Amino acid sequence: MNVTRWLLLTLFLAGIPFSGTAQNCFIIAKANDIQPDGLCSPVQVVWTVSYVGVHDNGASVQIRFDWDDGSSDTEDAVEINAGNSEWEAVSTHTYVSNDLHCNYHPVATLIVDGVTCSSSSQEQIVTVWDTDDENGGRVNADPDVYPVCVGNGATMRFDDGTLFNCVPPQERDVPNTDTRWIQWVYGTNNTMSSSTPVSVNGYTGPWPMEGPVITLTGPVTGSNERSLPITVADDNLVGEEFEVELRYWNYCNPYPTDPPETDRSVIRIVDNPDATITPVDSLCEFAGSIIMVAATPGGTWSGNGILNASTGEFAPYVAGPGTQEISYTIRDGNGCEADDTTQIIVTDAPDGEILPIDPLCIYDPPFDMEAIPNTGTWSGTGITDTVTGLFDPATAGPGTHAVVFTTPPDMSGCVGIDSFLVGVADLPYAEFLTPDSTWCQKADNSSLAEILLTGGDTSRYDLVIEIQGAIDTLYNLPADTFTLYLNNQAGQNTYILQKVIEHHGSNSCETDLHDTLAMVVHPLPHMTILAETDDICSPVNVTFLANEGYFRYNWDFGDGDHLVTSGGMVNHVFTYTHSNTIIDIIGEDTIYGPPGTDTLYYTRLSIESEFGCRDSTIDSVRVYSTPVADFFAHPEMQYYPDSLVFITNLSSPGEWSYYWDFGDQSTSSEKDPLQHIYETWGIYDIELTAYNTFCSDNIIKKVQIIPPAPTASFEPDTMGCPPLKVTFRNNSTYADTYIWSFDDGEFSTDPAPTHTFWESREHHVRLVVFGLAGTDTTEQIITVHERPRALFDAYPTFARNLKQVFKFRNNSLNSSYYLWDFGDGTTSPEDHPEHIYPHAGTYSVTLYVWSEYDCPDTLMRKSLITLIAGEGNTRFPNAFVWNGTGP
Repeated sequence: MNVTRWLLLTLFLAGIPFSGTAQNCFIIAKANDIQPDGLCSPVQVVWTVSYVGVHDNGASVQIRFDWDDGSSDTEDAVEINAGNSEWEAVSTHTYVSNDLHCNYHPVATLIVDGVTCSSSSQEQIVTVWDTDDENGGRVNADPDVYPVCVGNGATMRFDDGTLFNCVPPQERDVPNTDTRWIQWVYGTNNTMSSSTPVSVNGYTGPWPMEGPVITLTGPVTGSNERSLPITVADDNLVGEEFEVELRYWNYCNPYPTDPPETDRSVIRIVDNPDATITPVDSLCEFAGSIIMVAATPGGTWSGNGILNASTGEFAPYVAGPGTQEISYTIRDGNGCEADDTTQIIVTDAPDGEILPIDPLCIYDPPFDMEAIPNTGTWSGTGITDTVTGLFDPATAGPGTHAVVFTTPPDMSGCVGIDSFLVGVADLPYAEFLTPDSTWCQKADNSSLAEILLTGGDTSRYDLVIEIQGAIDTLYNLPADTFTLYLNNQAGQNTYILQKVIEHHGSNSCETDLHDTLAMVVHPLPHMTILAETDDICSPVNVTFLANEGYFRYNWDFGDGDHLVTSGGMVNHVFTYTHSNTIIDIIGEDTIYGPPGTDTLYYTRLSIESEFGCRDSTIDSVRVYSTPVADFFAHPEMQYYPDSLVFITNLSSPGEWSYYWDFGDQSTSSEKDPLQHIYETWGIYDIELTAYNTFCSDNIIKKVQIIPPAPTASFEPDTMGCPPLKVTFRNNSTYADTYIWSFDDGEFSTDPAPTHTFWESREHHVRLVVFGLAGTDTTEQIITVHERPRALFDAYPTFARNLKQVFKFRNNSLNSSYYLWDFGDGTTSPEDHPEHIYPHAGTYSVTLYVWSEYDCPDTLMRKSLITLIAGEGNTRFPNAFVWNGTGP
């Protein structure tokens, strides 16, 4: 880490002014204060910005003011406190209205020696209001123009749709929601010429007429005011207007001292649209469709022959001969409407009729179409001569083709037109869908082959087929898949399709065929089986033996299981469950027959030869039902002394015998013992055996009787003097494991431990016990009283006078009772005793002290007092000055 940077950071964190070898952007603190002179544009602000702890090192210090309106100023800063290197600059700025800008966010930034300290930026907010035509506001009488169709009168009201200046969402910090004032002024311009004058809520002039000034008491964010009802007559002229003015005041141009912001709207007489239809000359019946035209587009057309109401498309052939009336209605954007009608004459066309023909085959020669009259022009797919109407099926191709005949023009220039659909049939076709194959003989002779016939959908077919050399014809078949029954005798059978004939009308089309189907019929095989088993109780494993040498063996064991093998030996397990046989159901009662103890399973074997031929045989196996022992014991787990277990026998139905072993030396042969009581706790295996003469089953389930949940308890809850030796009496129940915590860092797992407490305080002794049924915790307090401390001094401790009075100063701590032993056979219970020794000598002094809880302590000071026989006395001053040391 850079040492200089570490030092600067340390000084910065400590808040201590510092100096270094170069200027930088580290500062300790920053502050600013901005003062606007008001809220309404123009707003002049004075901004004072300061920085503390500027590390300039004698370089220039400046502050740049970015005003958030596209302008900025850079001011030289002045050091106003050299002690903490505090620099300050002041700048002024004027804000004016600007579109939707109600809030400005000016930013001040420190510049040291020309380097911009971006992390030093400080931001403020300046709010600028204005009139309601500035800064997001718009005075608006709605609508701007109210059109009235000429020839109509109207009564209407204008809405106040004004958007207020600097209100949410334009401004959320200081919203301009103060009181507003509005006023409607009627007839600021009036050019209406009707004999019935314009009226405003019954008032008819003179104009202009000023309505009352309405106060919108703040806080207010919008207006729902409306003008008075204005009525105009129905005989005013196009272009004439009646004008209404909406006036607005707010905080920045308050009423009545300042002029209002205004907006004007008019009621205007507008012309109706022109619905005149452009006339159309007579049209021939089979002429092409035309588009109708009106003076003002965009309306709706109607009438016989109109194909499109929007475009005005008219089709003469749809309308038919005669005079057709066509209507047009137009409604413009002002809601004014006009309509017009016109007549179109559709001239009848001369008659022309094509004589019908039956469908043709694709290979038929060209055919001359005929029509009445016999002269005219032919057109359409397959027409090779437009004069004679020669139609070539090969040129047209398969399908349905439209042929059109047009007569020569009549005196009016109109032609007659007729059309006809000519069908051209493709060649019919037939084929076997069933491939060559083999099968085995069937007694019911139900082998089938499928033949597909294709051609016209509605045609009927004759099919010529050769069967084993004999020719047969199948008549009147549909175009579909046809089923043919096949021969069933052993050997090869051959079928040949010779021809297919399609009939349509009086014509027919045919196709020669040579599609062959060869079928080989094989004889059936023969099969027997043998069942072997060495058990009779379900489940029974049975070995089946069948004749070998066949391709596939399909086994149906009669119990829902199936198996396919390639050999004649298979093993299968049969499972039989006892069930009662229902004889009858009468009402809600079911009558059962005798219970079944065994059943016969009939096994069916189907074999298949290499040619797919099958044979089958049946054998039977007798299986006795095996009981399924089961029971429900509840509860599986419970707490002693609760030890009653309820038992429900759920064994499978049947004539069984039962043996119960409850796991506690108790047994029973009842079917439903219902319940059992255990004498003590433990885990017990309950075993049930269900059996009959042939078969048996058993099951074991566990139940658990849990001892009661353990409870933790001990004694004593005691107190005493240190060292305090305590033997704990453990009164816990149903527990087998113990953990003691003595609250002094020591633990024990003894059931009844003895522990010595040395520290004088309250010890929270905790016992946690564990048992089969859980755990429990208890806690008691062992209070170890504070031990006193014996301390004393003697004055003096040496004397040459047998009359000397020795004074003893008791400095003991936490003590309440005392006993002094002066070493000469005398004692004293006083706090601070005095004593005169009768003989010269050296004496040891002992002090015994006890606390208020009778906790003792002793201090013996050996050879403390030395007394020499002689004369003299000791004088004690009656005033003392402490020398600053000692007791």
